[in-house]
Amino acid sequence: MRLIVALKQVPDTSAALRVLPGALEPHAPGVPPVVNPFDEFALEAALRLRERGRDGEVVLLTLAAGPVEESVFHGLAMGADRAIVLRLPRGASPDALATGELLAAAAAELSFDAIFCGERAVDDDAAQVGPTLAERLGLPFIGGAEEVLAREAWAGGARAGEMGSGEARAEGARAEEVLAREARAEGARAGEAGPGEARAEGARAEGQGRLLHARCRRGESAAILRAELPCVVSFVRGPELPRYASLDGIFSAGGKPVEYRDVPFDAAANRTLRVALAPAFEERAGETVPGAPAEVAVDWLVERIASRALIA
Repeated sequence: MRLIVALKQVPDTSAALRVLPGALEPHAPGVPPVVNPFDEFALEAALRLRERGRDGEVVLLTLAAGPVEESVFHGLAMGADRAIVLRLPRGASPDALATGELLAAAAAELSFDAIFCGERAVDDDAAQVGPTLAERLGLPFIGGAEEVLAREAWAGGARAGEMGSGEARAEGARAEEVLAREARAEGARAGEAGPGEARAEGARAEGQGRLLHARCRRGESAAILRAELPCVVSFVRGPELPRYASLDGIFSAGGKPVEYRDVPFDAAANRTLRVALAPAFEERAGETVPGAPAEVAVDWLVERIASRALIA
């Protein structure tokens, strides 16, 4: 199984960024670059899926107009097998849609089973790259995934260590019921299709694990979504935090292959254009009105309004 993980480098989210008058990018002198946090969750999911199957390859795919060595090294140290860096001309700044199209064009040249990415990047919050990848490649899309579920573990209620045994059996029973219903539906559709080859092909695909199940956040609840492989999955924060790079991972990262590809880009490909940048709105703390009688509160309120020249 080959999994592609789309990775983006962003400014450190814990740093204080300044907005300068007339600037279109945040002022971040000395702020170190980091991997987009949601992409880290996607990478962690890919590594766990590879480890579960004891076979496969995790390939990092990143697009940048500047140095991204630190972020690529971080992904390789976490456990990715190799990386492909799409180098844009200096100063190029593709919007989210153009970014998705460039990544899709590169992915189309590779054979893969799934593409994982963060649901959004913290520097633009566009949340368009995942859907664009799926649309351009003609693949199923699962959005807002918290984790990829092992079919056998989910169905068998193997989470007994995380919950009471009764809860685990109940979850396993529910999962078995859903899977049985899916199997009946698949069989019915294959039967309607006619030839027994369709049923045999469906059974082979199921046996080879050509379906992916993911638990996805839906408001205050979660849904289990299924998609045929290959597919595109975007991730949010899940129960499994991204791993720290081990010493072995750090030492081996320098020897892993990193391929650089120069990618042409025309600014006319951008559908959206940033025309201004302003500081984010900050909520102000409320004030408690002193005194209990209503007359005191009214006098205090009138004085505050007049002192701020809100009324004449």
